[in-house]
This record gives sequence, C-alpha cells and structure tokens, in this order.
Amino acid sequence: MSAHFAPGTMVVVYLGAPREKIWGVLRTLDGMGITIEGIDLRSFDECLRGVAAKEIHPADISLAFFPIGRVEKILVDRGSDDVPSMEEQFTSRVGVGLAQFLARGEPKRRS
Repeated sequence: MSAHFAPGTMVVVYLGAPREKIWGVLRTLDGMGITIEGIDLRSFDECLRGVAAKEIHPADISLAFFPIGRVEKILVDRGSDDVPSMEEQFTSRVGVGLAQFLARGEPKRRS
C-alpha cells in the first residue's frame, strides 16, 4: 500500500455497480478490495447534523468492505485554499475528526 493510501487516511472512494461515493477512514486496501469506515456522500450533511446533535454515535458509522472490482477510483480527502476538505468540515462542526469520533465507540480494552 502506498503512503498516500495508508490505513487511517481520509479518502473518498468511487464505486461502480451500483454507483456510490463513500467518504471515510481507510482501514485496508489490497488486491482483494478496500475496507472503509465511513458514510455515503449523499448523507454527508445529514450525518454532520446528527453527529453534532449527538443523535448519531460512532457505532452508527458503517465499516464496509468493497471488492476491488467495484472500486473505480480513490481520492485522498484534501481541501484547498477555497474549499475545506470533508474532514475539515466534519471537525469544524463536531469538534473532532472522524477517526477520533470513531475511536470513542471502541470498547475499552482490559490490561
């Protein structure tokens, strides 16, 4: 896996058959497919409102595997001077990034 697509990178994945765009945290990428913890871009604004209002919890965010045959392209979530990245938008509305938000839902490990 390249450094640009290392686990933990914020990405937008374009999928085919059916066509979807998923934004989230890349968990794995290999010859079999991609695992991403995130949301469909069509529900991005609704998700931000729900997370900010504490109506959506970390466990409500999907962890999904998509076979490599469905993956059309993967973009790193980067903003520009004029347009903030989706991660920057999430952080400004919620107060933490998506990865930090998702970590809140992980069960505490015993030592």
